[in-house]
Order: sequence, then C-alpha cells, then structure tokens
Amino acid sequence: MARLHAEERGVKVDYQHISVEAMAVQKPGFYDVVTCMEMLEHVPDPASVIRACSALVRPGWLCFFLYPKPHR
Repeated sequence: MARLHAEERGVKVDYQHISVEAMAVQKPGFYDVVTCMEMLEHVPDPASVIRACSALVRPGWLCFFLYPKPHR
C-alpha cells in the first residue's frame, strides 16, 4: 500500500527487507534521524536494535524510540 501511494505521488522510495543490524553494517552514520515506534517490545533482542539504530545515525544526531506504557 505504501509503495502504491509513493508511486501515485511520484515519490521515490527504496524498500528493503533487511535487519537493522545488517543495515548498520552497510550504512553506518548514514541517517540524520532514526525512529522506532512501538516495535522494541516485539523483537527478541531490543538492546541489539538500539545499538544498531545508534550506529545508523550521524554523530550528534538523533535516535527516537517510543515504547508503549504497559497496561495495568
């Protein structure tokens, strides 16, 4: 669906099926900002994901993680 919307609007999007750890090896320091929204609770090794995301951003830039508040 997202790919179709991008094509309709003439936006170039590069979709990849790759782990964040593998991408961190391929593109260290490539991004200004990395966001992870409500996904850390679904991965087997959240610390590995956080380290990889940190490796993806340029020095001094930003990683943003949103972790949902547990239900009571």
